[in-house]
Amino acid sequence: MATSTARRRAPAADATSLEGRKARPVLWWAAIGAVFVALQVYIYISWIASGDATRTPTGSDPLTGATEIWLNGFQVLSVAAAVLIVAIVVRQSLRERRMSFDAMLVTAWVAVYWQDPIINYIRTSFFYNSHFFNVGSWTEQIPGWMSPNGALLPEPLAFVGSLYFWLGPGASLLTFWVMRRAKRRWPGLGNVGLVATAWLVMVALDLLAELIWVRTELYAYSGTIHGLSFWGGQRYQFPIYEAVLWPMMWTAMGALKYFRDDKGRSVVERGVDRVRAVRWRTPLRVLAIIGFANVAMLTYNIAFQAFVLHNDKQPADYPSYLQNEMCGKGTRYACNGPEIPIPLPHSAAVPPDGGAPR
Repeated sequence: MATSTARRRAPAADATSLEGRKARPVLWWAAIGAVFVALQVYIYISWIASGDATRTPTGSDPLTGATEIWLNGFQVLSVAAAVLIVAIVVRQSLRERRMSFDAMLVTAWVAVYWQDPIINYIRTSFFYNSHFFNVGSWTEQIPGWMSPNGALLPEPLAFVGSLYFWLGPGASLLTFWVMRRAKRRWPGLGNVGLVATAWLVMVALDLLAELIWVRTELYAYSGTIHGLSFWGGQRYQFPIYEAVLWPMMWTAMGALKYFRDDKGRSVVERGVDRVRAVRWRTPLRVLAIIGFANVAMLTYNIAFQAFVLHNDKQPADYPSYLQNEMCGKGTRYACNGPEIPIPLPHSAAVPPDGGAPR
């Protein structure tokens, strides 16, 4: 009798065991997220300990009054917008009595900020205006960093740091909204069409914002392929491929919110409800979204580096508050161009005057 009962219970036990063994993508994505969190903590601590966390001097060239107005205005507005977004997602989470998905989205965007200066990983191809509030950059603490004088990049903490609190999440939410409206307007539009529609809107948004910021000298794309840039060869040149690649990051994060199941779980959170330790479910979800965001951002950076390898000659008329002695006059390194070899950490430097490498 006992044996018969055991046999009757066996299928149920096997089904329970099989359920527990089902794939849980959240664990893999959370592991990736944990690695990226640990990496950026190491980078920030190493940067502070190195003594490189100091303000980058502006140099001798004067800043125009118009640029100063734009610069200070955007710093104030960016910080204010960041505070507003944080207040909104905190209130949202309190209302839901749990960490909302939008709060996780904001957290993930903040957790990719460490990748912001990777655009200069191989060659110095990007300048920030050193009149921004800054304490240099952590670039040289990123494993494998190649371009010289990376610590002098004046990472604008108040302006760009705040953008990762509001513009990144805001653009992602706009992507979500565009996809939802497009689905209502064109019910037969497939997933690829929805994503493509949202991406096109994000391309327009990126062009609007970046062309303003480049023309007002808040930053500069110093190294571009001139034939694939607006105003190629001039100091306010803008690479068209940036407006193609960066909106993909916004779109990917918006699609993560849009394509959720009936429980509100994104693709990287699937399986979290089968995690037995309930208290770990929210941290795992946050880490999974952080992992996805960092992979998406790293994909953008790698794609951009493929273009950096083919940069044309850098314009020679950048003021000191943009060039910041990262290359060119006053340094050991010539600014990048097709005839300038890619610098390695211990290779001889090609001096700006065209003399022999030293």
